Amino acid sequence: MLFIGRLTKVKKIHQLIKAVFILNKKSDYNLLIIGDGEMKDELKTQAKELILSKNCIFYGECYEEEELSKLIYNADLTVSPGNIGLTAIHSLSFGTPVCSHSNYDNQMPEVESIINGENGFLFLENNIESMVDGISRWFERNKPVDKSKIRDVIDKKYNPEYQEEVILKAIK
Repeated sequence: MLFIGRLTKVKKIHQLIKAVFILNKKSDYNLLIIGDGEMKDELKTQAKELILSKNCIFYGECYEEEELSKLIYNADLTVSPGNIGLTAIHSLSFGTPVCSHSNYDNQMPEVESIINGENGFLFLENNIESMVDGISRWFERNKPVDKSKIRDVIDKKYNPEYQEEVILKAIK
């Protein structure tokens, strides 16, 4: 699994680390955290206490698209316990399913790109059990993932041509 973004309180990465700890009691899950921020040291300490170092890697910040594309493409699931934003579009563009919380009042507009059960799923906000259950069910039902199906929503709606069409319709 992958988290990519700023390591801040609002992203709730501490919940993801707890979820991986719970998941690893039944199976072997890995977490790659890409990013940097004010919570890095605290998150590293939490991960060290709960998860084996081989199962949780802090990659650091990365702005190189060629490098990011490989990391995202090779992940099985992008998880964002806080708001998801453009990370959803970025992950789905590389065929990597996405999950985040279902409270639209605390989300970014890009959460609408997640089609529950098709290219990812939504769990109850601030509910680690719901996240754990969703991740478990996702991996039970979706092995292997058809990356082209995951990208479908991007190919259909989140591209310049479609956006131009929407804008022109609104103008008319």
